[in-house]
Amino acid sequence: MAEDKISVTDLINQVGSQALSLVSSEPFIKWVLEKALLTIEHDVSAIMLSDGANIKYYLWFNRHVNEQYLADFKAKSTQALNGLLNSSILEKDLEVIAFNEGEMAEDTAKSSVGLASFHCAPLTVRGNILGAFAISSSKPDVFLVYRVNMFNVFASQVALAIDSLAAREQVARQSRIIERDSITMKNAFSGMSEGLIMTDEHDKIVLINPAARRMLGLDGEKSRVLSDDFAWSAFSSLLKELAGTDKRLVSKELDLEKPYKMILRLDATSAKDSEGKKIGVVVLLRDITREKEIDRMKTEFISIVSHELRTPLTTIRESVSQVLDGILGATTDQQREFLSICLDDIDRLTRIINDLLDISKIEAKKLDLKKQMVDISGLVKSVNLFFLPRAKDKDLSIQNKFSREPIVGYVDKDKLIQVLNNLIGNAIKFTRQGIIEISLKDAPDSIECSVSDTGKGIATEDIPRVFGKFQQFGRIDGPGEKGTGLGLSIAKGIIELHHGKMWVESKLGEGTKFNFTLPKYIDGPTMQSAIDKKISEAKLDFKKISVFVIGVKDYLRLKGEFGEELLYPFLLSIVDTCKKNVKGIDFLAGNGTVVIASEIDRQAAASACDQLEDVLAKSIFQIGDKPVRLLFSVRFSSFPEDADNAKELLL
Repeated sequence: MAEDKISVTDLINQVGSQALSLVSSEPFIKWVLEKALLTIEHDVSAIMLSDGANIKYYLWFNRHVNEQYLADFKAKSTQALNGLLNSSILEKDLEVIAFNEGEMAEDTAKSSVGLASFHCAPLTVRGNILGAFAISSSKPDVFLVYRVNMFNVFASQVALAIDSLAAREQVARQSRIIERDSITMKNAFSGMSEGLIMTDEHDKIVLINPAARRMLGLDGEKSRVLSDDFAWSAFSSLLKELAGTDKRLVSKELDLEKPYKMILRLDATSAKDSEGKKIGVVVLLRDITREKEIDRMKTEFISIVSHELRTPLTTIRESVSQVLDGILGATTDQQREFLSICLDDIDRLTRIINDLLDISKIEAKKLDLKKQMVDISGLVKSVNLFFLPRAKDKDLSIQNKFSREPIVGYVDKDKLIQVLNNLIGNAIKFTRQGIIEISLKDAPDSIECSVSDTGKGIATEDIPRVFGKFQQFGRIDGPGEKGTGLGLSIAKGIIELHHGKMWVESKLGEGTKFNFTLPKYIDGPTMQSAIDKKISEAKLDFKKISVFVIGVKDYLRLKGEFGEELLYPFLLSIVDTCKKNVKGIDFLAGNGTVVIASEIDRQAAASACDQLEDVLAKSIFQIGDKPVRLLFSVRFSSFPEDADNAKELLL
């Protein structure tokens, strides 16, 4: 008995190593059935495994048995399995796999002997029943207790090994599927005409397809490194913007000078797992150079036509006004009525032409902003007063939602009025009853504004086209002024020229909310991108660019002493002072630095730099109620003498 236990113990120890040496379940089960005879003497054995809707029935013969014996064994083992699984499996449902049935020589003396002993052990792992292991013998009472116990221990080890093998088979199957899908995806990505960049959850680039490498001028060795490219600033800015928003898609346009002049549209979207956790980002790159060129030609044509129309319209209006005012002689009531209609239509046509000129300037990046320190809360209140009579005529209420304290921003006052006029005018136009609410919030890094209404709303499918040119939603045929469909496109363009963002939230039948932000400080990538565009234009026009960097010394101490809220108006006053001496596009960075890019050469820049140092040293600034005299650092660098890109000019 002791020798039997040692032999069986050795066999049980072999179960795990045997399972690890094999890659599929079937060869292992065959080995188990063959070795089971070492644990207990028997004639026929079977391992039954549940595989979803199917039951696999692996059969092994240690000697030849007659048909009745086999039928009885199958019936008993099926009944035992049903008891374990609480099921009603029939013998016809079994998928029988007999490993060695044809190998057994018929024993005439025993072929008529029937089944006398039967035992079935469950194959269980962590409370889950995988199946059963049955044995039988033609000898009665042959299964001794200690042998049955050894067989049961053997069966429990077999169950663990089968479960492990099944898991490995599943992993192997999934790996093959993943590998196949990966090859399919890579082939699809490689064949795409659009560029594709994929990152992991840490924004590390893991894939760039051939089209993207071609667009960005990357060779094979550099295929996953963008850090030395101008493209990196736009790419990292895009990822940062996507991470800081709930929007599913964030887009950006990128002007490239190399490997050849091209305009790319970058669309980024987050890839998430089933739990909503970010696992990476997918960025699609599309060459829109041709589209932009066609759009530019169309805009240029509109601009030329609009300019040509403006002069004769002015003459026509003046002539009609003189006739209407009786300067050129008396007119009848009927004549005055028709002349008034003419005058209204001339004014409407003038507004349309002005809209066309505005949109063409915005798209050509030729709309100059005249920024200054503005109390935006006061500005909103004055715009509201203009719309009150129109709102009153429709029984609408205009409500302000912001503090009484001034909210100061550095903006083009007239252009911001144009934006507010459009948003509030649209809100009144498309709201029949309820309220128009204008909200203004002074956030740490930006000024946030929204105009909401309780009007008809915008259909979900129309929202992506809201800011498109010549788009109108909810227009009702009949009397009333028909717009050009350019107002929102112009408004968004003006906000973006301020480096801000505009978006819309709406639900059909419930109202619409237009939001926009005006940043107080400009981040590095945005600043670099704007200056790089200025340099690109300078190259085409053979102009020079000088970049001035003005820093407040000991800024961190001032920030700790006065706080961000008081320092912002102070920094804007520095910008105003600098702009009086150096003209150009200006930026206010978050570290108390003012940057100005001006179209002057190096010699003029050196003179301007000395002048700035002198003016700033003599100036007394106000931080809250406290007058202060501060120290500044002023430096400049010029294109093309010092560098040909913003990153190096700003160093």
